[in-house]
Amino acid sequence: MNKAQQAKIATILWERLVEAFNEEARNYDPEAYNSILGSVGEVNHREVCRPNWWKALGGEQLIGSKSENRGWINLAKGVETGFDDYWAITHLIEEEHYGEHLETGTIYFGS
Repeated sequence: MNKAQQAKIATILWERLVEAFNEEARNYDPEAYNSILGSVGEVNHREVCRPNWWKALGGEQLIGSKSENRGWINLAKGVETGFDDYWAITHLIEEEHYGEHLETGTIYFGS
C-alpha cells in the first residue's frame, strides 16, 4: 500500500473514531472497562487503545487483512499481512490528533 492509500484510510478511520468516541461518551462508565475503543480515564479525557479502536472501526477490512490479534507480536507466525500499513496508518492518526478536543472530550492514544 502506498502513502496516499494509507492517508486515505487514516482519514476514514479518524472520521469513524471521532463518531465512535463521541457516541461512547453518552453511556461511558470509567469503572466498567467495557469500551469497544479500549477507553480509559474520565469521560472528558479518555485514552483509547490502538488495537481496540483499530478492530472496532474496521481497520483490518480497510487494509485487506484478516489479522485477529493486532497489537500482539507473534514471531512463530512470521510477519502479519498489513503490519506495516497498520503502524503507518495508526501513527498518522495519532500524531495528527493526539490531545485533540472533540465534542465530548479530549482524545489521547495508548497502545
